[in-house]
Amino acid sequence: MLNISKDDIDLCLNHVNEAHKMADVYIDKDFTRIDQANRRMIDLLFQTGD
Repeated sequence: MLNISKDDIDLCLNHVNEAHKMADVYIDKDFTRIDQANRRMIDLLFQTGD
């Protein structure tokens, strides 16, 4: 329906991936995918059904 992967949902919920935990310390997160997924969910929740 929203075409959001489970991995992106984990990112939105700020779940920690133990396999990448150390690398995450050194890498700046790009929140674009999270923002896009949240926008799709918000739009779905508040659609007016026009």
